[in-house]
Amino acid sequence: MQHGLGRGRCDNEVRLDQGAIDAQVDVAREAELHQVIGLGVVHEDASLEPTAEDRRHEEADRFLGDARAEFQDVGSTGYATSLRSKGFAVGTVEHFLAVLHSYGVTNLLAKVQSEVPIMDGSAEEFCQALEEAGIEEQAGECSEIVIDRPYEVRAKGEEAIRIEPAETFSVHYVLRYPEPVGEQEHRYTYLGPETFKAEIAPARTFGFLRDIEKLQTMGLVGGGKLNNCIIIGDDKILNTELRFADEFARHKILDILGDLYLLGRPMRGAVSAVMTGHSDNIALLRQIREGMNL
Repeated sequence: MQHGLGRGRCDNEVRLDQGAIDAQVDVAREAELHQVIGLGVVHEDASLEPTAEDRRHEEADRFLGDARAEFQDVGSTGYATSLRSKGFAVGTVEHFLAVLHSYGVTNLLAKVQSEVPIMDGSAEEFCQALEEAGIEEQAGECSEIVIDRPYEVRAKGEEAIRIEPAETFSVHYVLRYPEPVGEQEHRYTYLGPETFKAEIAPARTFGFLRDIEKLQTMGLVGGGKLNNCIIIGDDKILNTELRFADEFARHKILDILGDLYLLGRPMRGAVSAVMTGHSDNIALLRQIREGMNL
């Protein structure tokens, strides 16, 4: 993994314009991320570049045209969130969006290949790249979305996600799986980028051994190594040590932070979720968008 200034050789572009409180925010200069997958033969790249204010959160393929990377362009929401428009798609956007959400970045051009690099399955290296690029305010202004009433999505069993009015932004997540996962719970209150970087960004993607082929096909597990996803076997974690006792619950919060930023602005409200995934997050966004006429 390397970071540096300059432009990477990537196929698609992501333009991000999302609301910050009081001022729009951009990166100050270019930065790159490089990931070697498997035996070092395949590389995934992304580059971050400044862009003008008032540029709505877009995905763009340099050959096929531009499309906004926001709620309207959400494609699949299975194991990850992908954006699709005008014949092309960019996958696994949620970890990157969670970092932009937490750092208050509203305008950014990110050039990627067919998906945002998964890196080590967490958001730590995106934080590092953003900090190396630097952040600066722009002249334009955006306001946060202040939740006006409760919104809730319920699925099968206990699966549910809810947001209600609050003075701050917070997420409470509960996860219940058979052992070796068990029940995990984490409460997160946004207090700024440093809290996010320490508490949520290090939490990695996880998957079950029985799903390994599907995860590899989706690009959530590297081709020759299992070092960018926590692999869960029948009775133990197979390939790594956990960074937190509740790492899986924290990673679910990371996903929620990223998916919620697809409305284009930061949000003030209290989220509570049990056993939810990307599809539930997007369904909640749909309710908020319709209920608040966004």
